[in-house]
Amino acid sequence: MGMLRIVTAAIIGNSLEVYDMVIYGYFASTIAANFFPKQDKLVGIASAFVLFFIGYLARPVGALFLGRIGDTLGRKPALLLSIWLMAISTCAIGLLPTYATLGVWAPLLLLLLRLLQGFSFGGEYIGSIIFLVEHAPKKQRGFYGSFGDTGGTLGLLFSPLIASLIYYTFDNVAAASWAWRLPFLLGTVVGIVGWYARRNLGETSLFREKLQIPDTHFDYYREYVKELRPMAIIIGLVLFDAVSTYLFYVFIFTYMTTQLQYTRLQALNINMFSIVFLLLLQPWMGKLSDHIGRRPVLAFSLVATLIWIWPYFWLMQQHSVPLAFLAQGVITLFVSGYVVTSITIVEIVPVYLRFSAVAFAYAVAASIFGGITPLVATLLLEKTGSAVSLAALVSVCGLISLFAVYKVQETRYAPKSIEQSIEESISQIARNRLVNGDNVQKVAAITGFSENEVESLKP
Repeated sequence: MGMLRIVTAAIIGNSLEVYDMVIYGYFASTIAANFFPKQDKLVGIASAFVLFFIGYLARPVGALFLGRIGDTLGRKPALLLSIWLMAISTCAIGLLPTYATLGVWAPLLLLLLRLLQGFSFGGEYIGSIIFLVEHAPKKQRGFYGSFGDTGGTLGLLFSPLIASLIYYTFDNVAAASWAWRLPFLLGTVVGIVGWYARRNLGETSLFREKLQIPDTHFDYYREYVKELRPMAIIIGLVLFDAVSTYLFYVFIFTYMTTQLQYTRLQALNINMFSIVFLLLLQPWMGKLSDHIGRRPVLAFSLVATLIWIWPYFWLMQQHSVPLAFLAQGVITLFVSGYVVTSITIVEIVPVYLRFSAVAFAYAVAASIFGGITPLVATLLLEKTGSAVSLAALVSVCGLISLFAVYKVQETRYAPKSIEQSIEESISQIARNRLVNGDNVQKVAAITGFSENEVESLKP
Protein backbone atom coordinates (compact mmCIF):
# COMPACT_ATOMS: atom_id res chain seq x y z
CA MET A 1 0.00 0.00 0.00
CA GLY A 2 1.49 3.32 -1.06
CA MET A 3 2.18 5.99 1.52
CA LEU A 4 0.39 8.52 -0.72
CA ARG A 5 -2.95 6.75 -0.22
CA ILE A 6 -2.37 6.47 3.51
CA VAL A 7 -1.39 10.13 3.82
CA THR A 8 -4.40 11.22 1.74
CA ALA A 9 -6.84 9.23 3.87
CA ALA A 10 -5.36 10.58 7.10
CA ILE A 11 -5.39 14.16 5.85
CA ILE A 12 -9.02 14.05 4.69
CA GLY A 13 -10.29 12.54 7.92
CA ASN A 14 -8.29 14.79 10.20
CA SER A 15 -9.22 17.85 8.16
CA LEU A 16 -12.89 17.06 8.69
CA GLU A 17 -12.52 16.49 12.41
CA VAL A 18 -10.62 19.72 13.05
CA TYR A 19 -12.81 21.71 10.66
CA ASP A 20 -15.97 20.50 12.37
CA MET A 21 -14.64 21.31 15.83
CA VAL A 22 -13.16 24.70 14.92
CA ILE A 23 -15.80 26.13 12.58
CA TYR A 24 -17.91 26.61 15.70
CA GLY A 25 -15.39 29.16 16.96
CA TYR A 26 -15.70 31.33 13.84
CA PHE A 27 -19.46 31.58 14.29
CA ALA A 28 -19.36 31.94 18.07
CA SER A 29 -20.99 35.37 18.12
CA THR A 30 -23.67 34.26 15.64
CA ILE A 31 -24.33 31.08 17.61
CA ALA A 32 -24.56 33.14 20.80
CA ALA A 33 -27.23 35.34 19.22
CA ASN A 34 -29.22 32.33 17.94
CA PHE A 35 -29.02 29.94 20.86
CA PHE A 36 -28.90 32.15 23.96
CA PRO A 37 -31.30 34.83 25.25
CA LYS A 38 -30.46 38.41 24.39
CA GLN A 39 -27.83 39.68 26.78
CA ASP A 40 -24.56 41.57 27.02
CA LYS A 41 -22.49 40.90 23.89
CA LEU A 42 -19.37 39.76 25.75
CA VAL A 43 -21.41 37.49 28.04
CA GLY A 44 -23.13 35.96 25.02
CA ILE A 45 -19.80 35.20 23.36
CA ALA A 46 -18.51 33.74 26.61
CA SER A 47 -21.61 31.51 26.78
CA ALA A 48 -20.94 30.23 23.28
CA PHE A 49 -17.35 29.46 24.20
CA VAL A 50 -18.56 27.60 27.30
CA LEU A 51 -20.20 25.15 24.90
CA PHE A 52 -16.99 25.16 22.88
CA PHE A 53 -15.19 23.98 26.01
CA ILE A 54 -17.86 21.54 27.19
CA GLY A 55 -17.69 19.73 23.86
CA TYR A 56 -14.08 18.95 24.67
CA LEU A 57 -15.00 17.24 27.93
CA ALA A 58 -16.22 14.23 25.93
CA ARG A 59 -12.84 13.78 24.27
CA PRO A 60 -11.28 11.62 27.04
CA VAL A 61 -14.33 9.34 27.02
CA GLY A 62 -14.15 9.06 23.24
CA ALA A 63 -10.41 8.44 23.47
CA LEU A 64 -10.91 5.50 25.85
CA PHE A 65 -13.75 4.00 23.82
CA LEU A 66 -12.30 4.48 20.36
CA GLY A 67 -8.79 3.83 21.65
CA ARG A 68 -9.87 0.45 23.03
CA ILE A 69 -11.30 -0.39 19.60
CA GLY A 70 -8.08 0.80 17.98
CA ASP A 71 -5.89 -1.35 20.24
CA THR A 72 -8.01 -4.50 19.97
CA LEU A 73 -10.00 -4.52 16.73
CA GLY A 74 -7.70 -2.32 14.71
CA ARG A 75 -6.77 1.26 13.89
CA LYS A 76 -9.00 1.25 10.81
CA PRO A 77 -12.37 0.43 12.52
CA ALA A 78 -11.77 3.14 15.11
CA LEU A 79 -10.98 5.73 12.44
CA LEU A 80 -14.02 4.80 10.32
CA LEU A 81 -16.33 5.08 13.31
CA SER A 82 -14.92 8.42 14.44
CA ILE A 83 -15.36 10.06 11.05
CA TRP A 84 -19.00 8.99 10.82
CA LEU A 85 -19.83 10.24 14.30
CA MET A 86 -18.25 13.61 13.57
CA ALA A 87 -20.05 14.02 10.23
CA ILE A 88 -23.45 13.16 11.71
CA SER A 89 -23.13 15.46 14.73
CA THR A 90 -21.87 18.39 12.65
CA CYS A 91 -24.67 18.02 10.12
CA ALA A 92 -27.17 17.95 12.99
CA ILE A 93 -25.83 21.26 14.34
CA GLY A 94 -26.49 22.77 10.92
CA LEU A 95 -30.13 21.62 11.10
CA LEU A 96 -30.77 22.49 14.75
CA PRO A 97 -33.64 24.95 15.49
CA THR A 98 -32.67 28.08 17.42
CA TYR A 99 -33.65 29.41 20.85
CA ALA A 100 -36.51 31.36 19.28
CA THR A 101 -38.08 28.08 18.15
CA LEU A 102 -37.20 25.57 20.88
CA GLY A 103 -36.41 27.79 23.83
CA VAL A 104 -34.06 26.25 26.39
CA TRP A 105 -34.00 22.95 24.45
CA ALA A 106 -31.99 24.59 21.69
CA PRO A 107 -28.79 25.19 23.71
CA LEU A 108 -29.26 21.81 25.45
CA LEU A 109 -29.39 19.97 22.11
CA LEU A 110 -26.45 22.02 20.91
CA LEU A 111 -24.58 20.89 24.01
CA LEU A 112 -25.33 17.21 23.27
CA LEU A 113 -24.11 17.55 19.69
CA ARG A 114 -20.93 19.27 20.84
CA LEU A 115 -20.37 16.38 23.24
CA LEU A 116 -20.77 13.91 20.37
CA GLN A 117 -18.27 15.91 18.31
CA GLY A 118 -15.81 15.83 21.17
CA PHE A 119 -16.35 12.09 21.67
CA SER A 120 -15.51 11.50 18.01
CA PHE A 121 -12.46 13.75 18.03
CA GLY A 122 -11.12 11.88 21.06
CA GLY A 123 -10.04 9.01 18.82
CA GLU A 124 -9.59 10.59 15.42
CA TYR A 125 -6.68 12.98 15.74
CA ILE A 126 -4.18 10.71 17.48
CA GLY A 127 -5.52 7.66 15.64
CA SER A 128 -4.65 9.14 12.27
CA ILE A 129 -1.14 10.05 13.42
CA ILE A 130 -0.61 6.54 14.81
CA PHE A 131 -1.77 5.17 11.46
CA LEU A 132 0.78 7.31 9.63
CA VAL A 133 3.68 6.70 12.01
CA GLU A 134 3.17 2.92 12.06
CA HIS A 135 3.04 2.74 8.26
CA ALA A 136 6.00 5.07 7.68
CA PRO A 137 9.60 3.94 7.05
CA LYS A 138 11.71 4.05 10.22
CA LYS A 139 13.78 7.08 9.23
CA GLN A 140 10.83 9.06 7.87
CA ARG A 141 8.31 8.80 10.69
CA GLY A 142 8.69 12.48 11.52
CA PHE A 143 8.02 13.53 7.94
CA TYR A 144 5.02 11.29 7.33
CA GLY A 145 3.66 11.67 10.84
CA SER A 146 3.58 15.44 10.38
CA PHE A 147 0.87 15.02 7.74
CA GLY A 148 -1.55 14.14 10.52
CA ASP A 149 -1.08 17.66 11.80
CA THR A 150 -1.16 18.94 8.23
CA GLY A 151 -4.65 17.49 7.95
CA GLY A 152 -5.59 19.32 11.13
CA THR A 153 -4.10 22.52 9.75
CA LEU A 154 -6.14 22.12 6.58
CA GLY A 155 -9.19 21.96 8.82
CA LEU A 156 -8.04 25.19 10.45
CA LEU A 157 -7.65 26.70 6.97
CA PHE A 158 -11.01 25.57 5.67
CA SER A 159 -12.75 27.02 8.72
CA PRO A 160 -11.87 30.71 8.10
CA LEU A 161 -12.06 30.19 4.33
CA ILE A 162 -15.63 28.90 4.50
CA ALA A 163 -16.49 31.54 7.09
CA SER A 164 -15.15 34.29 4.81
CA LEU A 165 -17.16 32.92 1.88
CA ILE A 166 -20.31 33.06 4.00
CA TYR A 167 -19.66 36.64 5.12
CA TYR A 168 -18.67 37.69 1.59
CA THR A 169 -21.60 36.01 -0.17
CA PHE A 170 -24.42 36.88 2.24
CA ASP A 171 -25.35 40.07 4.00
CA ASN A 172 -25.23 40.28 7.78
CA VAL A 173 -28.92 39.48 8.20
CA ALA A 174 -28.80 36.34 6.07
CA ALA A 175 -25.52 35.17 7.61
CA ALA A 176 -26.92 35.58 11.12
CA SER A 177 -30.31 33.99 10.41
CA TRP A 178 -29.57 30.93 8.24
CA ALA A 179 -26.37 31.05 6.15
CA TRP A 180 -24.22 30.21 9.20
CA ARG A 181 -25.66 26.67 8.95
CA LEU A 182 -24.07 25.92 5.58
CA PRO A 183 -20.51 25.30 6.88
CA PHE A 184 -21.85 22.70 9.31
CA LEU A 185 -23.86 20.92 6.62
CA LEU A 186 -20.73 20.76 4.50
CA GLY A 187 -19.20 18.43 7.09
CA THR A 188 -21.49 15.62 5.91
CA VAL A 189 -20.05 15.71 2.40
CA VAL A 190 -16.47 15.67 3.64
CA GLY A 191 -17.33 12.80 5.99
CA ILE A 192 -18.51 10.63 3.11
CA VAL A 193 -15.34 11.41 1.14
CA GLY A 194 -13.18 10.59 4.17
CA TRP A 195 -14.93 7.29 4.79
CA TYR A 196 -14.53 6.30 1.15
CA ALA A 197 -10.80 7.14 1.26
CA ARG A 198 -10.28 4.99 4.35
CA ARG A 199 -12.47 1.96 3.72
CA ASN A 200 -9.96 0.04 1.59
CA LEU A 201 -6.87 0.78 3.69
CA GLY A 202 -5.19 -2.07 5.54
CA GLU A 203 -3.93 -2.24 9.10
CA THR A 204 -0.40 -1.28 10.06
CA SER A 205 2.25 -3.99 10.26
CA LEU A 206 2.89 -3.14 13.92
CA PHE A 207 -0.76 -3.76 14.80
CA ARG A 208 -0.98 -7.00 12.80
CA GLU A 209 2.12 -8.38 14.52
CA LYS A 210 0.79 -7.27 17.89
CA LEU A 211 -2.24 -9.51 17.42
CA GLN A 212 0.07 -12.55 17.35
CA ILE A 213 1.05 -12.08 21.00
CA PRO A 214 -0.38 -15.02 23.07
CA ASP A 215 -3.49 -14.20 25.07
CA THR A 216 -2.34 -13.80 28.68
CA HIS A 217 -5.69 -12.53 30.05
CA PHE A 218 -4.01 -9.64 31.86
CA ASP A 219 -6.12 -6.72 32.88
CA TYR A 220 -5.91 -4.30 29.94
CA TYR A 221 -6.42 -1.12 31.91
CA ARG A 222 -4.08 -2.15 34.69
CA GLU A 223 -1.28 -1.68 32.18
CA TYR A 224 -2.04 2.05 32.24
CA VAL A 225 -0.34 2.23 35.62
CA LYS A 226 2.98 1.39 33.96
CA GLU A 227 2.48 4.23 31.49
CA LEU A 228 1.60 6.98 33.97
CA ARG A 229 4.94 8.75 33.54
CA PRO A 230 4.79 8.83 29.71
CA MET A 231 1.14 9.93 29.91
CA ALA A 232 2.06 12.75 32.30
CA ILE A 233 4.78 13.84 29.88
CA ILE A 234 2.25 13.73 27.04
CA ILE A 235 -0.09 16.03 28.96
CA GLY A 236 2.79 18.42 29.63
CA LEU A 237 3.82 18.48 25.96
CA VAL A 238 0.27 18.91 24.67
CA LEU A 239 -0.43 21.81 27.06
CA PHE A 240 1.37 24.37 24.91
CA ASP A 241 0.18 22.79 21.67
CA ALA A 242 -3.46 23.04 22.71
CA VAL A 243 -3.27 26.57 24.10
CA SER A 244 -1.24 28.01 21.22
CA THR A 245 -3.43 26.44 18.51
CA TYR A 246 -6.71 27.72 19.87
CA LEU A 247 -5.34 31.09 20.90
CA PHE A 248 -3.44 31.95 17.71
CA TYR A 249 -5.80 30.39 15.16
CA VAL A 250 -9.29 30.31 16.70
CA PHE A 251 -9.71 32.89 19.46
CA ILE A 252 -7.54 35.45 17.68
CA PHE A 253 -10.31 36.02 15.12
CA THR A 254 -12.82 36.95 17.83
CA TYR A 255 -10.19 39.02 19.65
CA MET A 256 -9.27 41.02 16.54
CA THR A 257 -12.87 41.74 15.55
CA THR A 258 -14.39 42.44 18.97
CA GLN A 259 -11.49 44.02 20.88
CA LEU A 260 -9.11 45.49 18.28
CA GLN A 261 -11.67 46.73 15.73
CA TYR A 262 -10.26 44.88 12.73
CA THR A 263 -12.92 44.08 10.17
CA ARG A 264 -14.05 40.49 9.77
CA LEU A 265 -12.42 40.34 6.34
CA GLN A 266 -9.09 41.68 7.64
CA ALA A 267 -9.04 39.22 10.53
CA LEU A 268 -9.95 36.29 8.28
CA ASN A 269 -7.29 37.19 5.71
CA ILE A 270 -4.58 37.49 8.37
CA ASN A 271 -5.62 34.21 9.92
CA MET A 272 -5.78 32.36 6.60
CA PHE A 273 -2.34 33.64 5.64
CA SER A 274 -0.82 32.33 8.85
CA ILE A 275 -2.56 28.95 8.53
CA VAL A 276 -1.34 28.48 4.93
CA PHE A 277 2.16 29.36 6.14
CA LEU A 278 1.82 26.81 8.94
CA LEU A 279 0.60 24.21 6.46
CA LEU A 280 3.72 24.65 4.32
CA LEU A 281 6.12 24.55 7.27
CA GLN A 282 4.87 21.49 9.13
CA PRO A 283 6.20 18.69 6.86
CA TRP A 284 9.61 20.34 6.79
CA MET A 285 9.67 20.54 10.57
CA GLY A 286 8.76 16.86 10.74
CA LYS A 287 11.53 16.07 8.27
CA LEU A 288 13.98 18.17 10.28
CA SER A 289 13.15 16.11 13.37
CA ASP A 290 14.09 12.97 11.42
CA HIS A 291 17.59 14.42 10.98
CA ILE A 292 18.36 16.20 14.27
CA GLY A 293 15.84 14.62 16.66
CA ARG A 294 12.44 15.48 18.10
CA ARG A 295 13.64 17.25 21.27
CA PRO A 296 15.80 19.95 19.62
CA VAL A 297 12.96 20.98 17.31
CA LEU A 298 10.48 21.10 20.19
CA ALA A 299 12.83 23.08 22.41
CA PHE A 300 13.57 25.68 19.72
CA SER A 301 9.87 26.10 18.98
CA LEU A 302 9.04 26.75 22.63
CA VAL A 303 11.93 29.10 23.42
CA ALA A 304 11.41 31.18 20.28
CA THR A 305 7.68 31.48 20.95
CA LEU A 306 8.25 32.52 24.57
CA ILE A 307 10.51 35.31 23.37
CA TRP A 308 8.23 36.51 20.57
CA ILE A 309 4.91 36.37 22.42
CA TRP A 310 5.36 39.78 24.04
CA PRO A 311 6.07 41.78 20.84
CA TYR A 312 3.38 39.68 19.13
CA PHE A 313 0.52 41.18 21.13
CA TRP A 314 2.07 44.66 20.99
CA LEU A 315 2.14 44.51 17.19
CA MET A 316 -1.45 43.27 17.07
CA GLN A 317 -2.59 46.26 19.11
CA GLN A 318 -1.13 48.79 16.65
CA HIS A 319 -4.25 48.41 14.47
CA SER A 320 -2.05 47.98 11.42
CA VAL A 321 -2.83 45.17 8.98
CA PRO A 322 0.82 44.84 7.77
CA LEU A 323 2.09 44.64 11.36
CA ALA A 324 -0.60 42.09 12.21
CA PHE A 325 0.53 40.00 9.22
CA LEU A 326 4.11 40.22 10.50
CA ALA A 327 3.15 39.26 14.04
CA GLN A 328 1.08 36.30 12.94
CA GLY A 329 3.66 35.14 10.39
CA VAL A 330 6.56 35.08 12.86
CA ILE A 331 4.57 33.35 15.61
CA THR A 332 3.52 30.75 13.03
CA LEU A 333 7.14 30.12 12.03
CA PHE A 334 8.03 29.37 15.64
CA VAL A 335 4.89 27.39 16.50
CA SER A 336 5.24 25.19 13.39
CA GLY A 337 8.10 23.28 14.99
CA TYR A 338 5.73 22.03 17.64
CA VAL A 339 4.18 19.72 15.03
CA VAL A 340 6.77 17.23 16.29
CA THR A 341 4.77 16.86 19.53
CA SER A 342 2.18 14.53 18.02
CA ILE A 343 4.89 12.28 16.58
CA THR A 344 6.84 12.17 19.83
CA ILE A 345 3.90 11.26 22.04
CA VAL A 346 2.96 8.37 19.74
CA GLU A 347 6.49 6.98 19.84
CA ILE A 348 6.93 6.88 23.63
CA VAL A 349 4.08 4.41 24.32
CA PRO A 350 4.16 0.64 23.54
CA VAL A 351 2.18 -0.58 20.53
CA TYR A 352 -0.36 -2.66 22.47
CA LEU A 353 -1.52 0.38 24.52
CA ARG A 354 -0.61 3.08 22.04
CA PHE A 355 -3.99 4.11 20.68
CA SER A 356 -5.92 4.28 23.95
CA ALA A 357 -3.13 5.57 26.21
CA VAL A 358 -1.89 8.32 23.90
CA ALA A 359 -5.38 9.32 22.77
CA PHE A 360 -6.59 9.51 26.38
CA ALA A 361 -3.64 11.58 27.63
CA TYR A 362 -3.88 13.86 24.59
CA ALA A 363 -7.63 14.24 25.02
CA VAL A 364 -7.30 15.12 28.70
CA ALA A 365 -4.77 17.83 27.91
CA ALA A 366 -6.72 19.14 24.92
CA SER A 367 -9.97 19.16 26.91
CA ILE A 368 -8.61 20.95 29.95
CA PHE A 369 -6.24 23.34 28.20
CA GLY A 370 -7.32 23.62 24.56
CA GLY A 371 -11.07 23.64 24.87
CA ILE A 372 -11.05 26.16 27.71
CA THR A 373 -8.50 28.52 26.11
CA PRO A 374 -11.03 30.75 24.25
CA LEU A 375 -13.15 31.04 27.39
CA VAL A 376 -10.17 31.79 29.64
CA ALA A 377 -8.84 34.32 27.13
CA THR A 378 -12.24 36.04 26.98
CA LEU A 379 -12.48 36.24 30.77
CA LEU A 380 -8.89 37.46 31.12
CA LEU A 381 -9.56 40.29 28.70
CA GLU A 382 -12.79 41.15 30.49
CA LYS A 383 -11.09 41.28 33.90
CA THR A 384 -7.76 42.89 32.96
CA GLY A 385 -8.56 44.75 29.75
CA SER A 386 -5.01 44.02 28.60
CA ALA A 387 -3.38 41.52 26.24
CA VAL A 388 -0.51 41.23 28.74
CA SER A 389 -2.64 38.63 30.50
CA LEU A 390 -2.79 36.57 27.29
CA ALA A 391 0.98 36.78 26.83
CA ALA A 392 1.44 35.66 30.44
CA LEU A 393 -0.92 32.71 29.85
CA VAL A 394 1.11 31.53 26.84
CA SER A 395 4.38 32.02 28.74
CA VAL A 396 3.32 29.90 31.72
CA CYS A 397 2.06 27.10 29.47
CA GLY A 398 5.24 27.26 27.38
CA LEU A 399 7.49 26.91 30.41
CA ILE A 400 5.57 23.85 31.63
CA SER A 401 5.84 22.24 28.20
CA LEU A 402 9.54 23.09 28.04
CA PHE A 403 10.03 21.10 31.25
CA ALA A 404 8.16 18.18 29.63
CA VAL A 405 10.54 18.38 26.64
CA TYR A 406 13.44 18.15 29.07
CA LYS A 407 11.96 15.00 30.64
CA VAL A 408 10.93 13.16 27.46
CA GLN A 409 13.26 10.65 25.83
CA GLU A 410 14.47 11.11 22.27
CA THR A 411 12.30 8.92 20.03
CA ARG A 412 13.79 9.48 16.59
CA TYR A 413 14.94 5.87 16.22
CA ALA A 414 12.35 4.06 18.36
CA PRO A 415 11.01 1.51 17.74
CA LYS A 416 13.90 0.23 15.61
CA SER A 417 11.87 -2.61 14.09
CA ILE A 418 8.59 -4.45 14.24
CA GLU A 419 10.34 -7.42 15.81
CA GLN A 420 11.82 -5.28 18.57
CA SER A 421 8.46 -3.68 19.28
CA ILE A 422 6.80 -7.10 19.59
CA GLU A 423 9.58 -8.38 21.84
CA GLU A 424 9.25 -5.32 24.08
CA SER A 425 5.49 -5.86 24.31
CA ILE A 426 5.90 -9.54 25.25
CA SER A 427 8.58 -8.61 27.80
CA GLN A 428 6.16 -6.19 29.38
CA ILE A 429 3.54 -8.92 29.63
CA ALA A 430 6.10 -11.29 31.16
CA ARG A 431 7.06 -8.74 33.82
CA ASN A 432 3.40 -8.20 34.61
CA ARG A 433 2.83 -11.93 35.09
CA LEU A 434 5.87 -12.23 37.37
CA VAL A 435 4.68 -9.31 39.50
CA ASN A 436 1.29 -11.01 39.86
CA GLY A 437 2.89 -14.17 41.23
CA ASP A 438 3.17 -16.51 38.24
CA ASN A 439 6.23 -18.75 38.37
CA VAL A 440 9.05 -18.64 35.85
CA GLN A 441 8.04 -21.87 34.12
CA LYS A 442 4.46 -20.70 33.50
CA VAL A 443 5.57 -17.31 32.16
CA ALA A 444 8.10 -19.01 29.88
CA ALA A 445 5.37 -21.26 28.49
CA ILE A 446 3.06 -18.33 27.85
CA THR A 447 5.56 -15.98 26.23
CA GLY A 448 7.86 -18.40 24.44
CA PHE A 449 10.93 -17.02 26.26
CA SER A 450 13.47 -19.34 27.84
CA GLU A 451 13.44 -19.65 31.62
CA ASN A 452 16.75 -17.77 31.81
CA GLU A 453 15.27 -14.93 29.76
CA VAL A 454 12.28 -14.80 32.07
CA GLU A 455 14.55 -14.79 35.13
CA SER A 456 16.32 -11.71 33.73
CA LEU A 457 13.02 -9.87 33.56
CA LYS A 458 12.26 -10.19 37.26
CA PRO A 459 11.82 -6.75 38.90
